[in-house]
Amino acid sequence: MRYQIFTLRDNENPGPRILLKTIENNRVLIEDQGNQIFGVFVSLLGLATNEAYLITFGEDDIQLKPSRHLEIISCRSFRPTVRPTEHVPAREPGVYVFRWFSVDPNTVDEIASL
Repeated sequence: MRYQIFTLRDNENPGPRILLKTIENNRVLIEDQGNQIFGVFVSLLGLATNEAYLITFGEDDIQLKPSRHLEIISCRSFRPTVRPTEHVPAREPGVYVFRWFSVDPNTVDEIASL
């Protein structure tokens, strides 16, 4: 299973409304590529008000086709090492925190065991 985290930006609108609508309109495209949406996370801490994280999961990476005003700032692809153990969309409301850090590849097993 692979997870992709897309950082998306709406270059024409200051808030997330149109961005969220565009993501929802692409749900079929995502599912047609054998993936599901894990979650969509908009600005609270660390993102601009016109940015969001779109997290998808499936066996293969997908390609998004953004509209003219939507920019894919980055796309990271991950293979879970320990969690999640169930591959289902996020269900619980709340504040989700994303922390990015680099690790020495030789220490991945030790970090995953934590």
